[in-house]
Amino acid sequence: MMGQSRKVLVLTHNYPRWEGDYAGIFLKELVEHFRARQIAVCVIAPHFAGVPTIERADYLEIHRFRYAPAKAETLAYAGNMHKQVMRPLGFLKFLLFMISYACKAVQLVNREKPDVVFAQWLIPSGIVGWFVSVFRGKKLYVTSHGTDIVLLEKSGLQRSLARLIYRRCTKAFVVSNYLRETALDLDLITPAKIEVCPMPARTDLFGKQPVFERTPPLILAVARFMHQKQLEVLIKALGILRDDDIDFVCEIYGEGEREAGLRAKIAESSLQERVLLKAPVPQEQLAKIYPSARVTVLPSINEGFGMTLVEAQLSGSAVIGARSGGIIDIIHNGETGLLFEPGNSEQLAAQIKSLLADEQLYRKLITNAKKDAERRFSPEVIAAQYEQALGLALRS
Repeated sequence: MMGQSRKVLVLTHNYPRWEGDYAGIFLKELVEHFRARQIAVCVIAPHFAGVPTIERADYLEIHRFRYAPAKAETLAYAGNMHKQVMRPLGFLKFLLFMISYACKAVQLVNREKPDVVFAQWLIPSGIVGWFVSVFRGKKLYVTSHGTDIVLLEKSGLQRSLARLIYRRCTKAFVVSNYLRETALDLDLITPAKIEVCPMPARTDLFGKQPVFERTPPLILAVARFMHQKQLEVLIKALGILRDDDIDFVCEIYGEGEREAGLRAKIAESSLQERVLLKAPVPQEQLAKIYPSARVTVLPSINEGFGMTLVEAQLSGSAVIGARSGGIIDIIHNGETGLLFEPGNSEQLAAQIKSLLADEQLYRKLITNAKKDAERRFSPEVIAAQYEQALGLALRS
């Protein structure tokens, strides 16, 4: 499989484990479009119980490295690796994780001789990429998706590691201007070396279902239940709408550590009949839910990007986001969606109310947003950008 002329080794701690898995799904979309362009891809990711250690297809190999007994391989895919590492047993497991990761990477570099090493997230994959690049002389490229750079603000050690990785890499990518500015503010990298290049959205899936409205109108949110997502701000805004006799139902799809607190907030606000917390669903199911939502909301602060907003735009749902982080790269206020000041439930309620009441505004936003998302975030566009930036473009 890897005997082709253009080869890339992708290092990631987050990659779909089975059909319908949403872990790192945006990265899989990029990999699939590399394959379509006849770029051979080898992915290294952590193993997970019940998942094969090797998968092969045309122009693709996926290798999942073992680092503990299957039931104990819990560092990846849960979004809390940085918290697990703070515990003694978790730190020991992390050391085994890194050793196994680096050994697998060296093994595959020696065997496949890729043109470039492409690491996703500075930690842990950027560290492994640095190691491989130094000791095997491979060009290193790194993409940061959000949490990896935001966490650097709290840790001098991680900032030092980031500078080490960035000095070695040929080019660094971030998925939003917010992350680029954060990296530069932290003095991690020079401006000429860092480029904004988001991950692709699934235009083959989202936007293929007809738009239809439910009665009462659906307000949708898709987000992990964690502090950064600020779902309490949305719940408070929904209470304001209820008090103003606005008819609606809200569905929030996700999971996470703040679920109990969110349920308590919903009960405290007497919104149990209006606001429903639902478990995450596969993207194929989300593609059928977005078109039924009058409004999709992402109230996050310091969001790395905000792919759920792009998916909603493609699907014909009007979007509202906090004026924070990468969200402002996606939403052009008043043209492709609406913004509100972070944490301001009253302003969020007013924006939702305007989209429920103003049909002309709603139609304008969903029409503009779909065109803009297709133009900027389609896999063909993003894959071509990465292909060129990674030095893999065919030369005439």
